[in-house]
Amino acid sequence: KRFARRVMGVEIFEETSNSIVLQNVLNSENFTVWNALRRMALNVDTMIADTLQSMKLKDSKMMVNIIERDDEVDRYQWYIFRETRASITTSDDGVYALILSRILERIADHTVNICKVLGTAGKKQGAIVDLLSKSLDFSLGMYRESMEAFYSKNAQRMNEIVEKKQEVNDMKDRILSDPKVKDLSTATAVSEEVVRIGLYATDMAELGMDYLLANVAEFVLK
Repeated sequence: KRFARRVMGVEIFEETSNSIVLQNVLNSENFTVWNALRRMALNVDTMIADTLQSMKLKDSKMMVNIIERDDEVDRYQWYIFRETRASITTSDDGVYALILSRILERIADHTVNICKVLGTAGKKQGAIVDLLSKSLDFSLGMYRESMEAFYSKNAQRMNEIVEKKQEVNDMKDRILSDPKVKDLSTATAVSEEVVRIGLYATDMAELGMDYLLANVAEFVLK
């Protein structure tokens, strides 16, 4: 039952006291891997944006809701994994979609970790929330830029995102060196997750550039 809840398109067809029969009810021709990827990316986007909002409002209930939404992201990732394996004439498109889905899954995990840390910190969040919010807002902006560049196949924008990698890495030092930071353990834990989201955005841009180069090479060969 737990498997059926976590995997997209799988429903319980028949159940007895000691066995369960599962059935795939989702038509992959109508719901392609790339459709799933877009839905997955949108879910991750809203998770990050809502985390940003929950930090500003210090809303622990919203953080719990965000944590629960990670299951939906996992469902998309499992679906993409299953479909790319099933069609393993393995088109390059499928391979890139699978790699991108893994990056999106990791970004969602880091977002969940932020909510868990801040949910535990409670009222101790204090002044560091403003610093962390600005950094997370920057990482969210990079994520959105990277996804848009990937969809539009804009190599120049992808390259510009990749060049921001050092700027992302520097965010953690800026946060931890700020005199307003009192709860160092919380600031360290959250800033690490925020930086990871930004770095994964640069990974997506690099993946997009590889994808473009592979398609160009294929076109030239034809």
